[in-house]
Amino acid sequence: MHGYPDSNSKHISLCESQKQPKLSSKVHFEESLTLIEAEKTVSCERKTAVLNFANPIEPGGGVLRGAKAQEEYLCRASLSNFSASTAFL
Repeated sequence: MHGYPDSNSKHISLCESQKQPKLSSKVHFEESLTLIEAEKTVSCERKTAVLNFANPIEPGGGVLRGAKAQEEYLCRASLSNFSASTAFL
């Protein structure tokens, strides 16, 4: 027995048991700086999310060592940079 219901089971999945509202989302990809694109969509009064490829061990990633990946850019462009740098003084 593998622990999964077989094809003859009367198991109803969560997706089948609840009516899901019909929602639509638009995903937009742009070769640009993260916060510039976020500001563009916010200025159009659109709900906006920014995905940060964050380092779970070191907040701000390698920003204090001069690293230049997406997380470090976001840290430099925000007040997070001030918090990180004062923590190490």
